[in-house]
Amino acid sequence: MLFYAVLAEQNPWWLLPGSPQALEYPARRDFHERLYSHAQSDDRRALVVLGPRQVGKTVALKQLVDRLRDAGWPPGNLTYFDFSDDRLVHPASPREVAGFEPPGVLPDKPRLLLLDEINRAPRWQGWLKQMVDSNRSLRVIATGSIAGALRAGARESGQGRWDELRVAGLTYTEHLRFRAAIVGVSQGEVRRRFPNELQRYLALGGFPEHVSTDDLARARARIREDIADRAIARDLAESGVDVEGVRRLFAYLAAQSGAVFSARERARDLEVDERSIKSWLEHLSDAQLIGRLEQHTRGAARLRTKPKIYAADHGMVAAFAASPDRRHDSEILARIVETVVFRHLRDPSGTAIDRLRYFRTDLHLEGDFVIAGDRKPLVVEVTSSTVVKPEKIRRVREVGEALRTSALFVVHLGIQTEEREGVRCVPLETFLLHPPMLEQRDV
Repeated sequence: MLFYAVLAEQNPWWLLPGSPQALEYPARRDFHERLYSHAQSDDRRALVVLGPRQVGKTVALKQLVDRLRDAGWPPGNLTYFDFSDDRLVHPASPREVAGFEPPGVLPDKPRLLLLDEINRAPRWQGWLKQMVDSNRSLRVIATGSIAGALRAGARESGQGRWDELRVAGLTYTEHLRFRAAIVGVSQGEVRRRFPNELQRYLALGGFPEHVSTDDLARARARIREDIADRAIARDLAESGVDVEGVRRLFAYLAAQSGAVFSARERARDLEVDERSIKSWLEHLSDAQLIGRLEQHTRGAARLRTKPKIYAADHGMVAAFAASPDRRHDSEILARIVETVVFRHLRDPSGTAIDRLRYFRTDLHLEGDFVIAGDRKPLVVEVTSSTVVKPEKIRRVREVGEALRTSALFVVHLGIQTEEREGVRCVPLETFLLHPPMLEQRDV
């Protein structure tokens, strides 16, 4: 299909100004406000939104189009383009998109380019640098799924020319907002009407398209398909990586989310060399399918430690597990709960915590998460049990003694918040809605 025909089809508001693009998506992600603020500002830098597939980046751009048009933007001054469109016979360039003058464009008003999956466009880095440096009337918001390619572009030609916004799957608060919009009630009413909503969130994960489904098997099959056929086979194939090897490694990492990673052991399991495993891990990280958690150590010793690897979304854990029924597999449930806590600690309300680590000693003393504060660290232990056992309290206290801190928390699946021997026990739902430990991270 010709480029201009695809461009016109992707921007129906040029000829039909009254046609909303996102009516079927009544709820917005938290990061939507950042997009709107950037579009309305005079900041010449571009904004690049980084996130794995299916977390709502494309929908957010189309919701932004609707909101800007409602705010009075001329339809011709808004241009959206998806560089991953399968109908393109030849790769399109950002220069072609920016060079096309839509019908109804007002030259005395700013234009906004919404460039989806820009990392698939040829020579985008040089164009974006030149555009930011020379064009005062053109604003750009771009998205990408491959973080490595975008960061490489920033190092080569984008220093100071674009800001990076990282997004992940739905937080629990966002999940409730989406459910409220779907069923037509307030967010608070969702929890009263659907008392098992936390269990649905744990079972489905944070992918927006699955919020309303009750077919867990189909949702998990779709997650596997999106990751294996798109995020890995499609996005990573261009790098020349062994796609089947990466897929096998990811299947293991997702099912074992939260486990300490050993390249040597995985190389033995998959019958490949250790260098391949390390390379595949970097590719999975670039595709934002995994998260890496380093060990809490001092100084250069961190270079010799093994990281924990988490699936980027807790929905991936059950999707790639051999036995996905959480009711009969306590290990899968434990990994889901720890993964969802990891996701919320990394990105609470859109603010990343870059001082998050895990703790382990040679004496088999372990702490799931350690958050470094200005004066003393916070320890967060996770259990999938509804009852916090005395042994768990004792182990958390031992970690606190080793780290010389009294800021100790246990997140559990029960319903009661309580203080036990200096350890604050917090229900998972309470943590997901209002993480109490984050209020104390600088104590």
